[in-house]
Amino acid sequence: MAGPTLDELLNAPESQVRRGPIEGGGQKRKAAGELLLCVQCDQPFIEEENNRQACWYHWGELEVDYDSPAWVDWDENCHGTIDTDEQREEHPDGFTWNCCDNAGSEPGCTTGKHEAHPSRSKKGTGDPPSDGEGWGDDDD
Repeated sequence: MAGPTLDELLNAPESQVRRGPIEGGGQKRKAAGELLLCVQCDQPFIEEENNRQACWYHWGELEVDYDSPAWVDWDENCHGTIDTDEQREEHPDGFTWNCCDNAGSEPGCTTGKHEAHPSRSKKGTGDPPSDGEGWGDDDD
């Protein structure tokens, strides 16, 4: 009997979703069909359906765009600090990705495989991904 597809897992009722910590560094293989969370794009995925075009992400970091209309009436003495995780969530267009200069709300500029191991993720390293890094010769 075949396991559920990624579409079925993503649309499963909340009560049927199994949650668990995602830990890096372990040498154990994940169970077939196990739903993983990508550390690059924050989307769930199944390793068996993972390929080089599955993940769209930004490898860089968000930087404040002080010229953005989001900050026109913003006074840090009154409204608080702009450069915070909270403001990145609430005002993504007030930030730009340093990997592509796109607004913080824009979809990823880089494609690759989904990544469940933080130690192998390119997100937040500030380093651009190298061509074919870690892919081998297969066409997954």
